Amino acid sequence: MTTVDVDLPGELTDMVIEHLHNDVNSLKLCSLVCQQWLPACRHHLFESVICYQIQPDGRSLQDLLHFLSSGNRIGPFVRNL
Repeated sequence: MTTVDVDLPGELTDMVIEHLHNDVNSLKLCSLVCQQWLPACRHHLFESVICYQIQPDGRSLQDLLHFLSSGNRIGPFVRNL
């Protein structure tokens, strides 16, 4: 399998990803296209995180907050919890 390196203007890729802001499946796929698209996809995928009070696996809100603050590259994208 060969890869094609296409250097598109950032404004163009931002427009494409912005158009997909409500399509979670497409954003997940776009995040795999190239490293350059990943931050914009994460912005939309992780902007709002929902935490349910009762978790079947015993995880708590404290666990989520610890995960988001542990330097995992996702925390900076969360705007609404």
